[in-house]
Amino acid sequence: MPPRADTGNPLGQYLGLFHHLHSGSEGGLWGEIIVMLSGLALVFFTVSGMWVDLQMWKSRRAKRLKKGIFWK
Repeated sequence: MPPRADTGNPLGQYLGLFHHLHSGSEGGLWGEIIVMLSGLALVFFTVSGMWVDLQMWKSRRAKRLKKGIFWK
C-alpha cells in the first residue's frame, strides 16, 4: 500500500508515484529489469572511473612529469 500524500506538502502528490517506481510495481517485470540494470551501470561506472583515476595517478607518480593537480 503506497503512503498517503500529504495535502500540505506541494510535492506530496508525487509520493505515491515514487513509491510505485521504487517498488517495481509500476513497470512490471521489464521495469524491474531496467531499474536493476541502471543501478548496476551506476556501480560499474563508479568503479571504472575510480580505476582510471588510480591508473592515471600511478602513471603520473611514476613519471613525475608535472607537479600540478591535473593530468595532460
